[in-house]
Amino acid sequence: MMLTFFTVALWGFAANAIAGDQSRKIQSLGGLEVGELRAGDYEAGCGCGFYYPAEKKGAGSFIISWELGGPAVMFTRGNLHKLQPAADIPYASALGEKQQVSLSSQQLSVAGTLTSVWVCPKDSEGCEVSEFTGPLTIEAGTIKSKIAVWVSCGC
Repeated sequence: MMLTFFTVALWGFAANAIAGDQSRKIQSLGGLEVGELRAGDYEAGCGCGFYYPAEKKGAGSFIISWELGGPAVMFTRGNLHKLQPAADIPYASALGEKQQVSLSSQQLSVAGTLTSVWVCPKDSEGCEVSEFTGPLTIEAGTIKSKIAVWVSCGC
């Protein structure tokens, strides 16, 4: 009787845990499971959003959020990771500019070279947006995944 109760209770706990994460889209990117970010995972404001796959642009899966002056966040391996930047958020003033991105934590590193594909028109006052595409290498333990992303940065 006690074993039956324990089994039912354990199954109920597992079902709730699984159901609680159903709204998060999880994808395997080169052997690394990456989850789409949800509204409570990040703070909205000035910064960069990284989307996969690159060809879908902002309609793709939102996989990294990097707020100006703060860490980036990424959901992988069942956890939300805070990644510290090695430099400032990228901004481009001309098409084709290259920007290095490097974000890391103890468990995860993300690095790549992004190329600007959209910049503010020269006469547009108040425009503070740059868009980029490029490959990112994501390393988590022994897994190394290389993916193409589309990135939008600005306020």
